[in-house]
Amino acid sequence: MPTVQPLALPRNGNTVAAIDLGTSKLFCLIAELNMGRPRILGAAQLQAEGLKHGDITDLNQFSHCLHQVIDEAETSAGESARDIYLAFSGGNLSGQLLEGNVPIEPGPISNSVLTRALDTAETIARTSLRGQPKRELLHVVPAFYAVDGRHGVSDPRGIHADHLSLFANAVTMSRAARRDLDALRKIFQHNRTHILAAPWASALAVLDADEKNLGAIVIDIGAETTSVTEVRANALHTLSVIPTGGATLTRNIARQLGITLRSAEQIKTRHGHAFADIAPDHETVKVTPLGNSDHTPKSMPRAKLLKVLQPSLENILAKVREQLNALAPSPHKHLVFTGGGSLVPGIDILAEHILEHKPRLASPKPLSQLADLYKTPAHAVSVGTLLWATQHEDIVMPEEKRRRRNLWQKLASPPQRWLHNAIGAEF
Repeated sequence: MPTVQPLALPRNGNTVAAIDLGTSKLFCLIAELNMGRPRILGAAQLQAEGLKHGDITDLNQFSHCLHQVIDEAETSAGESARDIYLAFSGGNLSGQLLEGNVPIEPGPISNSVLTRALDTAETIARTSLRGQPKRELLHVVPAFYAVDGRHGVSDPRGIHADHLSLFANAVTMSRAARRDLDALRKIFQHNRTHILAAPWASALAVLDADEKNLGAIVIDIGAETTSVTEVRANALHTLSVIPTGGATLTRNIARQLGITLRSAEQIKTRHGHAFADIAPDHETVKVTPLGNSDHTPKSMPRAKLLKVLQPSLENILAKVREQLNALAPSPHKHLVFTGGGSLVPGIDILAEHILEHKPRLASPKPLSQLADLYKTPAHAVSVGTLLWATQHEDIVMPEEKRRRRNLWQKLASPPQRWLHNAIGAEF
């Protein structure tokens, strides 16, 4: 399997592992976070075991796979990760934007005020869970602030104001899944472990600045789950997860055509299309029938494959439409499709017919030193997880390195600072 070669460059930042806990694969990126820029050092991918529909079904089996993919990625990087970021899609995730108002004293806004603002948002989030004993909070992440009624302030520290509000992304999940994640954290007791909602990571990876600002809905079709994430004004507004995805398509093909799952996945990937009527009658594909002990492939009309695939895709898109209809009305819905399931040819046209809006098919933002093999929609979550870690570098960076970075920023000449900001702007 192609891996990313270690860079022969000095490493002064915090080394992290960003991992997509996908239901069909575990994908791990090892990167250095140095002054707000991620630098890929290594990567690895492994078949996921111990997961179903994004939920952990066998903790021992899953933790073994997780250790293995991290070890392989660290070997390719030539360095161990200090912080581990896990992007999780199970647990029936749900997210919303909350507002927390904070009384402040006259004077400049300080770090302690921001801490109180986040505490207020967490209290509001936990209060909203009363009466839902089977739900727990996954995380509350600051989105933006309102200072004296002015919305969209990203960092209000130092600003003189009379009133401060924090708008934060609150994501909840099932209590059972939360306990599984807590148990997983204990396994990595020698690392600082952070957990992120995978749909939010996917949105960070594929949306450009205008889409985040003006508004977009990211539909990530994974193996066992399909997420619908609404982003407006650079903030996550709503998040929902549908327990169906690309693996459902594969199982439907295998079941209805009487072929092996491996054969079904192969013909779906190589010969699939969203419309059944595009295949000529004479066109055939090679398949392996169930119970065929010698695994001798047989020919089958491609049209039979597509007659199974199209209604299966329509079923997923119909569930997506239900989620979209539940969102607050808007003059238009800018849709962005990503994830491995979005790679089926013609899905954008079929989606336009069912959702009444044609989506943009998106791959994750390019990162330096990332092999072409991984620059696909199927790897959006991992890239987004790394970008999220980069945005929160101040949280995870060791205090000594943070002081060193701040000293550099003070001593650097204006041209040096401008160059750093220009290079890191895309992140």
